Amino acid sequence: TTWLVLGDRRIAALLQGATLVIETAGILALVPRLRVWIGLALLGFFGGVLLTFDYGFHLNAVLTAMYLLPVDRWLKRRREKRIKEGSTAAGR
Repeated sequence: TTWLVLGDRRIAALLQGATLVIETAGILALVPRLRVWIGLALLGFFGGVLLTFDYGFHLNAVLTAMYLLPVDRWLKRRREKRIKEGSTAAGR
């Protein structure tokens, strides 16, 4: 993706503008209704950084996912589903 950014000035400007908007909007994660959307936008940004540059934003992406996405609810729902499936299989 580096060649794409370096090859077209308009794409580079668009990505710079999007980066400023997304990172600045991070403060909106304090609003619970916007938290997941901001988290997804930041993860998209970190994904672009990881694909474009050779330095690690891996920990930033993991921490963003942990704090801004409802990972605890997803894991709880998954655990409850597995327990339910297990009790259903044991009852047969």
